[in-house]
Amino acid sequence: DLRAGFGEGLATGSATLTGPADARQLDVTIVLSDAKLDGVLARWREFQATRPDAQKDPEPVPADKALGGVVSLTLTAKGPADDPLAFEGSGTATITGSDLARIRLLGGLSGILSEIGIGLGTVRLTDAEARFDVERDRLRFDSLRLNGPSAVVESNGLYALPAGTLDFTAKVRPFEQRTGILSSTAGFVLSPLTSVLEVKLGGTLDEPDWIFSYGPTQLFRRITGSRTKPPAP
Repeated sequence: DLRAGFGEGLATGSATLTGPADARQLDVTIVLSDAKLDGVLARWREFQATRPDAQKDPEPVPADKALGGVVSLTLTAKGPADDPLAFEGSGTATITGSDLARIRLLGGLSGILSEIGIGLGTVRLTDAEARFDVERDRLRFDSLRLNGPSAVVESNGLYALPAGTLDFTAKVRPFEQRTGILSSTAGFVLSPLTSVLEVKLGGTLDEPDWIFSYGPTQLFRRITGSRTKPPAP
């Protein structure tokens, strides 16, 4: 049985070792409740720094600004006890009451949204929920949803370990309520726009790369329903 403090929250669960001494299998179930998001991120950065292949950058990327918020997580996984990158399993995670727009990862998203007149100062994101599978050296997110009082970001994709590479597709729905029902005024004006705000996320956590899934021509056609080319700049 497991019971430990982590990130100012409580982690409980169980762990079972089976098999011969030279081929131990570890089966774990963990439930993390009411941990502080900033504390969890700090522990994650410390863990990353201890990896044998960790980059010794003389000018490391600065940490995220204080985000606030609370994290809860469940994880069930099984694999060889001496190889954490060979486990398989599944889990869920939620974040509530955070200022997610301050995460460095979302800085690039803010940049491309600002090109069409939408900033993350407007698109507030406060909560998140995710379902994921552990597939040895990668996490597959079947659903990763960021919510706020004026926007929803729905995404899915892969996070590869230990390199930290990202391969996600996300749909950004500005001014949409958490229930998914557009308000009468904003919905009437922006519903054609929300249908085309699909973006792709690549790169790494430290150097994310955000791009629109549609180029200028496809974006114009999706907004207007036209097959003609957009006007020249």
